Amino acid sequence: RGYGAPLYDEFRRGNSSPEDSARLADETSHSLSGIAFWPRLILGDNIVVDSRGYGDGKQQRSHWQTVLPIMAGRPIGGLQGGEKISVKVDFNVPSVVAKPCQYSLVGKVEFPGSATDSTGST
Repeated sequence: RGYGAPLYDEFRRGNSSPEDSARLADETSHSLSGIAFWPRLILGDNIVVDSRGYGDGKQQRSHWQTVLPIMAGRPIGGLQGGEKISVKVDFNVPSVVAKPCQYSLVGKVEFPGSATDSTGST
């Protein structure tokens, strides 16, 4: 079952048939719909608060939600490995603490050996 095994198990928990679960897990594990960000708050030289394990992304207890910007109207499918995914980030922190930060992302998937790419943004 390869990389899709956890997805297969999740679809089965949702009462999908074994055949549907296998198909959906395969399609999902070869697609891209967004990029996960885990907040990290640096308060000083020795005070850092991580929402997930820093460096490895391991789960840990936190009230912070994972930020998951959706990068395209529909998932970009057909990924096999070897694709290059690049993201341009524009992040603005206002000088007034009561104003929210703003960000924009523009992503691009380049398929190996092809001039074809898919672009998404949020």
